[in-house]
Amino acid sequence: MVGLETGDDAAVLRARDGTVIISTADTSSPASPGSPP
Repeated sequence: MVGLETGDDAAVLRARDGTVIISTADTSSPASPGSPP
């Protein structure tokens, strides 16, 4: 559902979507929900 996966923007979008955020810039982490493969 999230189209943008860039640092804080991705974290904010995930927060608004109701997903769990581990870190605001942890988009490349495999443990981060919704992270690109």
